[in-house]
Amino acid sequence: MRQSAGSDAAAGGIDRSARSLRHLVAGQGRTGDADELLDDPPARPRESVAVGRLAQEHDLDQDVTAARDAFPRWAAAPHHGRGRTRDRAADVLDANDEVRGARGRAARDFFTRTKTLCVRPSQRRDR
Repeated sequence: MRQSAGSDAAAGGIDRSARSLRHLVAGQGRTGDADELLDDPPARPRESVAVGRLAQEHDLDQDVTAARDAFPRWAAAPHHGRGRTRDRAADVLDANDEVRGARGRAARDFFTRTKTLCVRPSQRRDR
C-alpha cells in the first residue's frame, strides 16, 4: 500500500474502478478525509485493488472512546457469547470478497489466536 495525493494518482493513470475503502469509526462506516491511500499489487501497479482516504486523529479518538465505552458490557458478557461473536466476525470476514485472500487469512488467524481470550482459563482444553 502506498499513500499519494489524489491528483498524483489520477495523473499516474491508476485504475480508479477499484473498491472504495471506508473506516469503521464508533460502529459507523465513514470515508476518511486525510491523504489518499492506494492498495495496488506490486506486479501490476496501475491496477488498484482499493482506493480510500486515511483517517484523521479525531476519527481515532472517536473510535477509542467508543471502544472504551463498550468494554464494560463486553467484559461482562458470558465467555461463550464472546466466542460466538468472535466466530461470527471471522465468518463474515471469510465470506466477504473485500477481505478474502491474505487479509482474510490474517484476520482468521488473529481470531483463532485470540480464541483463548474468550474462554475462561478453567475451561481451556490446552491445559
